Amino acid sequence: MAQRLIAVFADKQAAQAAAEAVRAGGATDVQVGGRADNRTALQAEMREEMEHTSAGAGSVGPFTKEMTKGLLVGTMIGGLIGGLLGIPAAFVAFGDVNLATRLVITIGVGLAAGSTLGFVMGGGLGAKGPAEQLAAERGVTLSVTTDDPEMAEVLRRHDPIRVDVVQGDQPVATVTSEDDEGGVQEVRGTLVQSEGDWSSVREQHGR
Repeated sequence: MAQRLIAVFADKQAAQAAAEAVRAGGATDVQVGGRADNRTALQAEMREEMEHTSAGAGSVGPFTKEMTKGLLVGTMIGGLIGGLLGIPAAFVAFGDVNLATRLVITIGVGLAAGSTLGFVMGGGLGAKGPAEQLAAERGVTLSVTTDDPEMAEVLRRHDPIRVDVVQGDQPVATVTSEDDEGGVQEVRGTLVQSEGDWSSVREQHGR
């Protein structure tokens, strides 16, 4: 059963080059810059963002994929800096606590304080701002209807911003995006194993 792939490229020239490649691969239903495809690509990116958003403990979160990457890096860097800054404080004598114990205390406090600050700052800096455009808002779409699972790899070789699998007008899977270098093998396997059967998705959405 044929599936539709919608890719977004940085400009029309790149989209046209990819279109020529998929036509050479046997695809016949190919469209560049379709308005409906543009809307579907926007929906697909928003869908992916929701699927990769995770909740934190208690009132912390939720975190988007970009925020998660930022807070992980921020926590590690902040903790390292805090721990290093805690070392000099250990040489300030307090009570009858020996140097080794003071090092454990000051480095531990520095790690905790630094990682907490890095967690907050990293997550905030990693979040996409409201002025940042989605892929389809700044790029050009290319849609391909095909039953060849290798067509996703053909598109991938032309450096798309993102590629999504669409059933009807409903995005159902992301092959790859600018924030994710993987995914082609997984979606290719899904197309082969299911033989294009997306009935579970259609039932979920009442189609």
